[in-house]
Amino acid sequence: MTAMYTVKSDNLDALLSTTGVAAVAAPTDTDGKTLVAGTYYVPLASSESPTISECFLAAVQFKWSLALAATITLESTNFPAFIGSTNNGRADVSDVDAAAGNWIQENPASPVQFNQAGTGNTVTASTFVAGGTAAGAVILYIPNAAARRYRLKVVVTVGGTLRVGSCGKD
Repeated sequence: MTAMYTVKSDNLDALLSTTGVAAVAAPTDTDGKTLVAGTYYVPLASSESPTISECFLAAVQFKWSLALAATITLESTNFPAFIGSTNNGRADVSDVDAAAGNWIQENPASPVQFNQAGTGNTVTASTFVAGGTAAGAVILYIPNAAARRYRLKVVVTVGGTLRVGSCGKD
């Protein structure tokens, strides 16, 4: 199998839901992005991270600072970002689109495979909660990723840092 990732796939952008503007990078690249209270989307199939939609096997890792209190879910869509064969056509479903039915939460009755580190954090099916009391991390394995695009939805109640990286195998 060939590993697939891009140079920038180890610290993906978190886009603020209201503006689509990327969160500010923390002091070093290994600290992730600084998030304040609000809703963010982390595209997992973009120019930064093409692996999820192009691979048979994919994994997403996210880690957070102890201060971060947030609920993190995986969402997918089969709709394109742009109408037409290139990325310069009319906009269709953006990475921060919140219209009902455009992005669907991936939440199977039994969780996809994952590994978790840290205490004070919980996982229920494919919903991950950073409890705000301890730093933590999750690596989420997404086998048979058939949807066109994936993203993480991060609803932050207490700010902190979040780093997201992805890789895939073909």
